[in-house]
Amino acid sequence: INDALPESYELGPEVRAVIEGLMLIGLILCLVSFADLRKRRPIAANILLLAAGLLLALPVYGWFEPARASGIARICFPIVAALGLFVIFVMWREGAARARASLLSWAMVVAWTLLAALAALTSPADSPGRMLVSAGLLLVLLTLGFTLAQFAFSQGLLAQRFFAEDARRALALAASQQCVWDWQVEENYLHVGEDIEKILGLRRGSLKDGAPEAWIDLMHPGDRSAYLAAVEEAERRGHGSFSQEFRLRRGDGTFRWFLLRARAISGPEQRAARCIGTLSDVTATRRAQDQLLSDAVHDRITGLPNRALLADRIEREISAAGRGPVNNLYLMLIDLDRFKAVNDGLGHETGDGLLKIVGRRLAAIAGENDTVARMPGDQFAILFNGDKPKRDILPFTDKVRTTVSKPVNMRPQEIFLTASIGVSALREGSLTAEGLLKDAAVALYEAKRRGKDTVEFFRQAMRDDRTELVVLEAELRRALERNEIEVLYQPIARLADMELAGFEALVRWRHKSLGLLAPERFIGLAETTGMIKDIGNHVLNEAGRQLGICRASSSPPISWMR
Repeated sequence: INDALPESYELGPEVRAVIEGLMLIGLILCLVSFADLRKRRPIAANILLLAAGLLLALPVYGWFEPARASGIARICFPIVAALGLFVIFVMWREGAARARASLLSWAMVVAWTLLAALAALTSPADSPGRMLVSAGLLLVLLTLGFTLAQFAFSQGLLAQRFFAEDARRALALAASQQCVWDWQVEENYLHVGEDIEKILGLRRGSLKDGAPEAWIDLMHPGDRSAYLAAVEEAERRGHGSFSQEFRLRRGDGTFRWFLLRARAISGPEQRAARCIGTLSDVTATRRAQDQLLSDAVHDRITGLPNRALLADRIEREISAAGRGPVNNLYLMLIDLDRFKAVNDGLGHETGDGLLKIVGRRLAAIAGENDTVARMPGDQFAILFNGDKPKRDILPFTDKVRTTVSKPVNMRPQEIFLTASIGVSALREGSLTAEGLLKDAAVALYEAKRRGKDTVEFFRQAMRDDRTELVVLEAELRRALERNEIEVLYQPIARLADMELAGFEALVRWRHKSLGLLAPERFIGLAETTGMIKDIGNHVLNEAGRQLGICRASSSPPISWMR
């Protein structure tokens, strides 16, 4: 150091000893910091820090014994430099980022140490070589100081205290795949960055000019007015946050949904000088929301409107028609005969496939202003508008029956279906969707009661019959418990000799108030309610029991009964 200073500023041996001792301590501390030993090798870091603490006595000792203190410092300095180069190299091979950044700086320390040793051993005190070594010391000190400052601001204590929150926000913004949206109002400059270009598949730099017009051109025409209104309102208000969803066009012509969340920064005259925020790609969220909305009003299997959407369409048709006389507006309820047996026998996957095919076929024959809907269970509905264009309901019902009855190829077998159809017309008494649906349900019940592959139009008398059927249904459920279901026997004779050959078992219901009811009065009801199996078992048991009695008592014995 004295070689680099004027003679009037030369340092005494005591000061030089103190400085050399402090340089040795500083070199040890730099090694701990550069190699990041406190995180990667805490034991080695503690040993070096302990050594640095003990060496604090060296500058004090140098004030009293400068020659010995300087000798100790000069011997330890190259040892620490060489050890540091080895440690930093090992840390660099292990992938330590700080060691990689400081390897060059430490190599300069080692190089200067070697040159200083050579100069001290071979060059006179006033030689140019010693002057260059002294100047090199200043360069090394500047390099070490710069490296330490870099660590302090990027990873060290200063960064943790002053810049950690900003770093976290920047990392979180990058990790969340959000893009920066920055509109400088006075310059009318819009910055959206390169990330949005990557998401949209645009050519790099296509949005770098900052022109808001280019940004608006990318936006879906249906979203531009709402976006401009939100941004202009934020600029006028001058403070607060706002958010807006809109679609942006990708390079392939498709659109993606984005959510803008931004805040206005106040400027002169209480208007915004800047609006800054983030853009998030919310396409997946919007698609999920659209799917939920679709599932709320559409059938999941067939994709057709469900009962709720059908009721809404009916109400719209009624509102459009007004309260006056209405012609040619009908509701058809279509029930697939034997579908439950097919579904249970062949499996639900086959049943769902049948529903899809029937739904597509019905949609194909429906008119432009008709609505085909999937009802609960195995039913469909068609809201028939015969005025747009002019059509008649009767040919259309026949077309529906023919369409449903076409064979369905569900490999390896073909399935044949039929349909029972109930039709209700819009009239004064059913000027609501619920009324129209109830009338069609009553007509459908009557169609199923009369047999399969049948069409019935609602009549007011059906409602009275329906009331009677509801009462009969409740009483039929208790008829077996009360032993009101009787079995009568009709004898069968052989024509050759007119001898008794057997009996035919006939079921009757002995109703407490209606008297003896023939099968046509209650068998259809039993089939609809699912009680036909219990009644059939009852008849078989009674007939078998009676056959046993007849065989034991008759002569000749009766051989059969049906």
